Amino acid sequence: MVKLFSNSWFKNISITKKLYFTIGIMAVLIVIELLTLWFSHHMLKAVRASVQQEGVWSKAQKDAINELQTYILDGDTAHYYHFKEMFKVHQGDKKAFAELRKTSINSQVMREGFVSSGIHEEDVDAVVSLFKNFGFISYIEQCIDLFWEGDKLMVQLWMEGENIHRLIQENKNETIKATTAELQRLQTLNAQFTVLELEFSETLSEAARWLENLMIRLLIIIALTVEVTGIILAVSVSRGISKGINEIIRASKEVAKGNFEDKATIYSRDEIGVLAHAFNDMIEDLSQINKEQEQFAYVASHDLQEPLRTVANFNNLLREHETDWSAEEKEKFHAFIDDATRHMQDLIRDLMEFSRVGKHLKVEEVDMSALFERVKLQLHDLIERTGATLHIEPDMPSLLANEIELNQLFQNLISNAIKFRKQGVYPVVKISYLELPKEHQFSIEDNGIGIAEHHLNKIFMVFQRLNHQQEYPGTGIGLATCKKIINLLKGNIDVKSELGKGSVFIITIPKSF
Repeated sequence: MVKLFSNSWFKNISITKKLYFTIGIMAVLIVIELLTLWFSHHMLKAVRASVQQEGVWSKAQKDAINELQTYILDGDTAHYYHFKEMFKVHQGDKKAFAELRKTSINSQVMREGFVSSGIHEEDVDAVVSLFKNFGFISYIEQCIDLFWEGDKLMVQLWMEGENIHRLIQENKNETIKATTAELQRLQTLNAQFTVLELEFSETLSEAARWLENLMIRLLIIIALTVEVTGIILAVSVSRGISKGINEIIRASKEVAKGNFEDKATIYSRDEIGVLAHAFNDMIEDLSQINKEQEQFAYVASHDLQEPLRTVANFNNLLREHETDWSAEEKEKFHAFIDDATRHMQDLIRDLMEFSRVGKHLKVEEVDMSALFERVKLQLHDLIERTGATLHIEPDMPSLLANEIELNQLFQNLISNAIKFRKQGVYPVVKISYLELPKEHQFSIEDNGIGIAEHHLNKIFMVFQRLNHQQEYPGTGIGLATCKKIINLLKGNIDVKSELGKGSVFIITIPKSF
């Protein structure tokens, strides 16, 4: 039982189901205990009724012999009829016990037989059940055998009665010697009946004691089972909950120290396990945010300062009084300053877009066919300027997500596919979809310049640029933004590319997250 409650099945069901399971097990055991009590009462009632019936049967037998003895002495036929009347008890019992010898036992016939023999209506069903269903028990089996031995004696008693009646009726004046012999036979039969009756009573008493002891043992076992099961279930559920919570507390203390690498161990898949998993996801997000902050610090010290240095340097050149700059040179300096300023603005804009990812909390059903058409309109000027062709696969799915961030994701990927094109080649972008068992898979394929293999692991990092600014302008934040959006969707983004032969970006998004 301990192994049952410690295995993965029990650990991984919800706490609510654990509690329901515990209550259910306890309820079942209590019902079994109540049924055992009812059964013991039912069987003890049957034994009690059988003991009473044995007394009735014994009294009827004794009365039958007494009536015959009196009949021998006074010859009054009323005693003979009373003798026959006493056989009704045995005949009822015999009708019931005769059913036990049949292949198919008729409970109703047994019931009728026992009722006619004198067993009370409220006890008769218990008596029928006792002899019908538990005849294999040695005590009950012995009682049935004793009854049939008694039946043989009852047949002899009946024959003696018929013989006595015949002798008395044939010659009332010459029966003294004969009736003396009959009286002796009756006394012998009575002694044999007494032995059987004592043995029958003793066997029933043994059966009652055995049944009582059995019921007490069963009730003790069931009561102990209820107690032990309750304790095991309570301890198992309590330990499972406290163990998971203590592990989350331990991990949270590590996070408070700045250790984002130490995760909470997940021991189960119940609510505590889900909480631990969510806690680990939060730590992962915090770790990612921490890394982003470090990258921002690097940008603040390098990327953002570079255009500022450009502006400052050319501004200082223009302010030099000893140098007489020509109008053409001044115009050139102003152009450098303008380029640096625009680059600075682009960096700030993209940084703001990157930082806003995850702030859009609204989740709704997004029609991807409509979304790709909208992205196509948004990139209309770029498509017209480059002569690009977009092939969008029909019958796109709908999925639950934030529409703004999905739009940003695919707009960045498609604009990159157009922007990083080969000289003299019109860009062609293919957008396709594949439904997987648990995920949506989108592919953005282009015929652009491709990516060198040793750069594939860098492209999703913030401010990672693989090409010269003058040749392919940009900030190096677009793909990092795409990666961040995909992480929020619990999906994955991968790229297959070969330098000079184009790239395929593969995006997988879970159907439920």
